[in-house]
Amino acid sequence: MNKGGQVVFSKNIIYLRKKYKLTQEELGKKLNVSRQTISKWEKGEVVPDSYNLIEISKSFSVKVQDLIMKDISEETETQDLEELEEVTLDQPKQDKNKIYKLLKIIAVLTISIFTLIILFYVYTSYLVGKADLSNTNNETEESINYTNLLSAGRDFSVYIDKNGMIRGTGDNTYHQLDFQGWTDIEQISSGGFHTLGLRKDGTVIATGYNNFNQTEVNQWNDIIQVSGGRYHSLGLRKDGTVLCVGEDTYDACDVNQWKDIIQVSAGRYNSYGLRKDGTVISTNENQYGQANILNWTNITQISAGTYHVIGLRSDGTVVCAGGQPEDDACDVGQWTDIKQVIGAGYHSIGLRNDGTVVAVGRNNLGQLNVSNWNDIVAISGGRFHTIAIDKNHQYYFAGDYVLE
Repeated sequence: MNKGGQVVFSKNIIYLRKKYKLTQEELGKKLNVSRQTISKWEKGEVVPDSYNLIEISKSFSVKVQDLIMKDISEETETQDLEELEEVTLDQPKQDKNKIYKLLKIIAVLTISIFTLIILFYVYTSYLVGKADLSNTNNETEESINYTNLLSAGRDFSVYIDKNGMIRGTGDNTYHQLDFQGWTDIEQISSGGFHTLGLRKDGTVIATGYNNFNQTEVNQWNDIIQVSGGRYHSLGLRKDGTVLCVGEDTYDACDVNQWKDIIQVSAGRYNSYGLRKDGTVISTNENQYGQANILNWTNITQISAGTYHVIGLRSDGTVVCAGGQPEDDACDVGQWTDIKQVIGAGYHSIGLRNDGTVVAVGRNNLGQLNVSNWNDIVAISGGRFHTIAIDKNHQYYFAGDYVLE
């Protein structure tokens, strides 16, 4: 949505809410979003995703196109005045008042009935849409692992929406965004040109470029986490061992002897494993020093970029190894109070405990422009872009795709 459309939508959502005498909180409940999200829409700070645009359209019986392109308030007021003038033309003043009052009563009754119908429709649609997610609905908000819901590939992004559907944007040259038949997915991970999906039963599905057999994961089982690299895929088993398929030119799949691993991350040519004791292991490729992690301790999360790897310490500080000197992707020494880190293409991203985001490194397409993001619960990054999600499944994007 362009800036003009964003301004028109902001004005229209305010008008519709006030027209139907709804508070921001009431409208939020009606659309299954928070009051804060309604406030951000009305201020023009963020725009709703396609799912919420459709729900708003249904709730107020307004076309999606009109929501973002027409000033609904002017159009509606003109129609109302014309209709009233036609009914009361040449009538005595007393009769006009009676007709006006009658029209008001009819309008109130019509709106009330229509609102009840819409609420019933929204509620039943919600139940149907959530049928496949009954187990997730029983979880508390704090138990949801939002980091599993989105992942950025080289020039594409993948996320799981609030209805459990897999969505994607960006480059689809190698069908890395073709998710037909994907169900019961609890984690997604994007590689260079392929996407991995971890099912709830511990099996794995993949789509996209398969030049090095990086999508040959159908035989995997007992997997608890997956990670996609440029041309290889990692799978972490329940027993702490690791599986790998794909390009092994730089020994990226030399992980057969790894054990006691609790998290894996795949980079361009490297594989990394986080051990139970808070130390990190890496495969051999070290052109830019990205394997210089042997002295890392007290690590709780790792994330590999193109030529660097970033680690989150238990005290909320961050360490980094590798990276091309001109990118400054490892300039993270001053970061504190961090709860998630991402090694992206040529930049690094950190999510603070207060829901704000920091980023360093290459900024050629604006991928570091995240300083105004708030209430974020998970982040990810691709070659030249950064994505995030908040608790209301509102998605944020900075940077751009480069489609070649």
